[in-house]
Amino acid sequence: MPERNLLLKNVLGNFPGGISVLDRDLRVVFTNPAARDVLGLSDGALAQEPLFEDVLRFLLDPTASGGDDIAEQVRTHLDCAKSRTVHLFSWRRADGTTIEICSAPIADGGFVTTYTDITARMRTEALFKGQADVLQLIAQGTPLAKVLEQLMHLIEGQLTGIVSSVLLLDADGLHLRHGAAPSLDPAYCALVDGIAIGPNVGSCGTAAYGKAPVIVADIMSNPLWADFKDLVAPYGLRSCWSTPIFSPSGEVLGTFAMYSRSVRVPSLEEEHLVEVATRIAGIAIERKRTEDRIFHMARHDALTGLLNRGSLAPCVQQAITSAQDTGMQMSLVFVDLDKFKVVNDSMGHGVGDELLKVVATRLRAVAGEAASVIRYGGDEFIVVLADVPPSGDVTGHVVARIKAALGEPVILGGRNLAISCSIGTASYPADGQDLEALLTAADGNMYRSKQNETSLETEPAVSRSCLEDEHEASPAELLRGAA
Repeated sequence: MPERNLLLKNVLGNFPGGISVLDRDLRVVFTNPAARDVLGLSDGALAQEPLFEDVLRFLLDPTASGGDDIAEQVRTHLDCAKSRTVHLFSWRRADGTTIEICSAPIADGGFVTTYTDITARMRTEALFKGQADVLQLIAQGTPLAKVLEQLMHLIEGQLTGIVSSVLLLDADGLHLRHGAAPSLDPAYCALVDGIAIGPNVGSCGTAAYGKAPVIVADIMSNPLWADFKDLVAPYGLRSCWSTPIFSPSGEVLGTFAMYSRSVRVPSLEEEHLVEVATRIAGIAIERKRTEDRIFHMARHDALTGLLNRGSLAPCVQQAITSAQDTGMQMSLVFVDLDKFKVVNDSMGHGVGDELLKVVATRLRAVAGEAASVIRYGGDEFIVVLADVPPSGDVTGHVVARIKAALGEPVILGGRNLAISCSIGTASYPADGQDLEALLTAADGNMYRSKQNETSLETEPAVSRSCLEDEHEASPAELLRGAA
């Protein structure tokens, strides 16, 4: 029997998991080295065969996370031990280590208790759950800033002493814009917002430019940060590791960065989290870009890039609402190209399309940033002017600029085209209270104007236009038909 006990003691002593044995009085009579390591105890800490209750109370740190809940778990665990039933619970030490404790009765009236460090498992489970939560936010169409902020919290929750950020590549492909950095000083975020990318622009600017990760172990001595180290110094950031965020097609969407307040390079675990963060951030950013493209396509004309006919009603209603709130007016300017069908028939639809693009560009240029320019039909355009002062002739000045701009010659298909147009205007509230009334008034004024306008100086051809004949129905009639 002694040999058997010695063998058992040797087996338990070398077992990789933490184990302790309790006698029938719940005194700890044996603890293997693994248990002492997991519990953070010295070799002599349990030499006096203390009561298991004293051990648990000794281990329980009231400052640790969930202290009240853990105290209740200890009481429950002791009750189960006294009633000789199995009980399992976990608690988190002040240093963040999570330990799972399980006690089960043995035949002679004692108990065997196991201690398992489940910190890595808990962190992995939290990471998987966190990824699922972020992906759900993406699927639900949550605003990109909130998605990225949640992702940063997830990554930072897996590490100690790390703050993270996402910068988004601007539409111009030359600058990085703030995406999310919930743990960075807002003043620092403002400093880097809009920074140009380049071969020696810190970690993020260089990573976006070179389309490759940039690991800077010491910001203060690395030449990539030579122009920026004085800016970052007040914030105590010493190392920065930046990785490009790619779309599925390999396009750079932005950068993900980890900052540390110590001089060092990333660990293997941190490198793994970089992969997680950049992959999920790429999904979120690409989803937002796709949504923006779909929204843009739904509201804009594919040929000219102007707002399309479906955008007219909301633009006019917004302008009317603003006029009601401010006491100003709004104007609707209806522009119709004269004899556009002749261009299509004589020179081909390709030339006609190019002419429409030229007209769209010129209308945008002269209408002003506050105006909405809409392609209403084949060769019909509408300019919505909001917040027009009651006094003065702002609308008249815009009409004059449009006529002058469209009157400039256009060279297309080797031909010099002289464009002419007919314009009709209507104002809220004088000419109508809603879109249909304003369209009817502007259309009537445009027809009266057309009688005095010149035609396009082109030679007619025999090819038939695929566009509708000019003014087969009035805009108001077309609007009612669409409804």
